[in-house]
Amino acid sequence: MKRKLLTVLIYVFLFVTLAASFSSIVHAVSLDEATEAIDTGKSCSLAIVYRSDEETYDGLTVEIFYVASLGSDLQFSLTNRFAAYPIKVNGIQTQTEWDEVRTTLEMYIAADEIQPDASGITDENGQTLFSALKTGLYYFRHIDPPDRDVPAFSTGLVVIPGLDENGKWMYDLTVFPKPAPKEPSYKTMKIVKEWKDGGENTNKRPASINAEIYRDGVLYEQVTLSSQNNWTYTWETDGEYRWTVIESVVPDGYSVTTTLKDNVFFITNTNEDVPPPPKTGDTTHIYTVIIILDLIGLFLLIFGVLSRRKRLDE
Repeated sequence: MKRKLLTVLIYVFLFVTLAASFSSIVHAVSLDEATEAIDTGKSCSLAIVYRSDEETYDGLTVEIFYVASLGSDLQFSLTNRFAAYPIKVNGIQTQTEWDEVRTTLEMYIAADEIQPDASGITDENGQTLFSALKTGLYYFRHIDPPDRDVPAFSTGLVVIPGLDENGKWMYDLTVFPKPAPKEPSYKTMKIVKEWKDGGENTNKRPASINAEIYRDGVLYEQVTLSSQNNWTYTWETDGEYRWTVIESVVPDGYSVTTTLKDNVFFITNTNEDVPPPPKTGDTTHIYTVIIILDLIGLFLLIFGVLSRRKRLDE
């Protein structure tokens, strides 16, 4: 009997632990779950640590960009250097949307050669520390030394302060960028223009837009996209380059996101006056719910089997 009871307790412990970990993942993407007021005047710090398979990387140049301030109402306001860009940073609810914001910022920073607000060098532990930071949204990246073989770590966005599992603000954060998978080489690259508005007959949609293509940070070509070319453009690549694409002038009333999937740049303009369609692509939250419900069902099944065996033994 004691052994059966121990088995039940183990499953209960596993269920509670897993449920708590899933909750913390959901918890981390929403600032609305704070249980205390934010102190927007408090000095913050950000430590960025570059490690891979227990190996640390010193001597990396790390740059951070102050993208948006964070007010007491938990709303972001783009800083002066980014205010001219039609990038939406409020009302974002999913990791996919944040990834789109990050990629779009990355494109503009590269194309317009925006300088970082601060930079540092990683120490022997692979860490660089930025202190005396304001509350807000930051973009960060690293620059590889030319004479070293360093994994291609991902760039990132981070909100300072962050929230712990109890909804308390953490004004001193540490993040660990993950090594990004090596990008395959492609013989062609492509731009696809997407619209999220009232349709082709909307009065706000222009007849065409211009896109700028940059190769290793240098303007390579400017192209026009319209219904005449199905809002797409394809070009050949003759080597391994770092390509970035931006929309030259975003139409009034629209915001823009630029994402890269394989060899295709998707430039999406969203008319904020048109309600967005129901989200079906980002299943982070529904998968979390499904897994937790499955764990509950597993626990109840095991508990029922053990209870039945107990009655039979008695």
